[in-house]
Amino acid sequence: MGTPYTEVIDNFSKMITEYKLTELSEEERDGWMTALMNSALAKFQRTNPEKFVRDGTEFENELDDLEIDIICNLMIVEWLKPYLFSVDNLENLMTTKDWAEYSPANLLRQIRETYDLARLQSKNMVKNYTYTLRKYKRGEWYD
Repeated sequence: MGTPYTEVIDNFSKMITEYKLTELSEEERDGWMTALMNSALAKFQRTNPEKFVRDGTEFENELDDLEIDIICNLMIVEWLKPYLFSVDNLENLMTTKDWAEYSPANLLRQIRETYDLARLQSKNMVKNYTYTLRKYKRGEWYD
């Protein structure tokens, strides 16, 4: 038996605070999170494609805690993208003359910094995961 999507989705839900989720039905919520997971997996499954084979509601293989954590961190990056690339943020940035501490420009900068941090952390997690999959044979690295 593989790992159900709900296990990944539940772990992701514990990592973020998204009040909009309370307005969605469970089916809509799971669909939105599955879309985030699919985007995240596009960046991660290249490391070990046979490990991440899916059948629609679960992974065919059992994922370990590290793999689930990496997927969830990549989901955070995908979750932050719409906040960063929002037309509202761009309009506020272009029309504001107030560079106060809580200005929209500063908010956008903080979102971008958070996004960059999440992306870097996820990238490093994938790199470390890939490194641990390698085996040493006759003095050469191979996958």
